[in-house]
Amino acid sequence: MKPNSLFCTSLFDITDDHQQLTIHLAAIDTYSITLDLDSVRKLHQAVEDRVERTITGTHPLHGKQKIRLTRCFEGMELSATASQRPAIHIRYARERQTVLVDTMAEIVRVMVSEHSPGGG
Repeated sequence: MKPNSLFCTSLFDITDDHQQLTIHLAAIDTYSITLDLDSVRKLHQAVEDRVERTITGTHPLHGKQKIRLTRCFEGMELSATASQRPAIHIRYARERQTVLVDTMAEIVRVMVSEHSPGGG
């Protein structure tokens, strides 16, 4: 949900080789950010622990970008900026916060299983 209470869809795409995750906040490629496994683990831990964290990743056109996890009144919020654009903020409140925690846990499980002996 955006701060104006409109619903949106964010996409989480794991690369075929399970090396990276691209997050498309509100399904807008301007705010897409690609994270490596270490960054995905950090984001997952922050989501799970409900603590604020800034993670650096990359955007294919804008280069180095940051995604921020912050607390908001109703739960947690993911936000990102893009050059020449205002920041986008996506809120995960109540049951959506639980879904975000579960989604990040599954993403890490899939990415890690590819890198463990016998995984994939």
